[in-house]
Amino acid sequence: MTEWLIRHFIKNYEQTEERSVRLAYGTLAGVVGIACNLMLALVKLITGILSSSAAVISDAVNNLSDCISCIITMFGNKIASRPADKDHPFGHGRMEYIVSLIITAIIFSAAFELLKEGIHRILHPTELHITPVMLGILVITVLVKYWMSRFNQTLGERVNHTGLLAASKDSLNDVLATSGTILSLILSKLLPNVPVDGITASLVALYVFKSGYELASDIIGKLLGENADKALEQKITRILKDEPEVKGFHDLVIHDYGPGTRMGSAHVELDARLSLMEAHAIIDRCEEKILQECELMLTIHPDPLEEDESVSSWKRFMETILHAKDPEISVHDFRIRQEEDGILLQFDADIGYECAYSNKDLLNTVKLALADRNPPVRCRITFDRGHVSETLE
Repeated sequence: MTEWLIRHFIKNYEQTEERSVRLAYGTLAGVVGIACNLMLALVKLITGILSSSAAVISDAVNNLSDCISCIITMFGNKIASRPADKDHPFGHGRMEYIVSLIITAIIFSAAFELLKEGIHRILHPTELHITPVMLGILVITVLVKYWMSRFNQTLGERVNHTGLLAASKDSLNDVLATSGTILSLILSKLLPNVPVDGITASLVALYVFKSGYELASDIIGKLLGENADKALEQKITRILKDEPEVKGFHDLVIHDYGPGTRMGSAHVELDARLSLMEAHAIIDRCEEKILQECELMLTIHPDPLEEDESVSSWKRFMETILHAKDPEISVHDFRIRQEEDGILLQFDADIGYECAYSNKDLLNTVKLALADRNPPVRCRITFDRGHVSETLE
């Protein structure tokens, strides 16, 4: 069924890298979602009224909120698919994340109403009227929602669409919630003196709250800026390590401007004896490979690496001192400058977020280790904690 819909309603469905095709996938998912959720909401609303079940009515409300979410998602996809312009040079892809935040607000609102109704039914129980036909209808809704979950997952994976993958998860949550509703209807007959209906509605509401919180946390993280995912970082690492002239790399930064639009920067260490033209050719080659294999526009900055014994010896000495405080600290961009009154060691130190020592503590440790040197040795260290730097001397 899913493949039939894709083949008949999406032109050039195999060219998933094209913006228009990606938009068509999102539109198809939205239309199908609206149709299915409207049908389910109507069926559940009728069933809930006839059975006087708050749990069933709560499921109908949840389907209506899903329908609204589909409409908002379609609207957001339309804006997100717009190309870059003068006012938005990085495109409009983040609109998908903004729309997702709107959807989480709808989810939280629906969950609050469900919880309020569930508590009311616990305090004021109502006898439920259940028939095999009603139970059969709810079973059918479970099957439809499960198909919708698989449908959205297939489309989301096909075009790497975070919104559709979230919709898939939401539909799967509905499967579990409706299954709980069916269980409550059965238990209400076995436990007539227990407000099973209200308890189940409340539990469904709490589950919806949890799903909304997880979705909001994920989207807010993307908007605030997250580290590159491990798979992408490993892919970039492999590409750079395959380049024989690259001695190392650091300070990888990825900016996510919405699905399909990622840019970033990194520093690579190259032999200081290379000419500017040679270094430029190496960097161009690396940037091109990363663009082709990772769909990422990465700007690479070359760091000259001096590999004579004096520099290597001092670098190992500094690493030994800093590793004694925290073995996760790494040293790069190491340079030595001869001055009239001694030697200046200048380098960067990458400090993990969990390091218990302040930058000043680490600098004082280095100064103490160099205190008795003759000629005098000074250090100018740039401490990098994530993407925040501080230079101390």
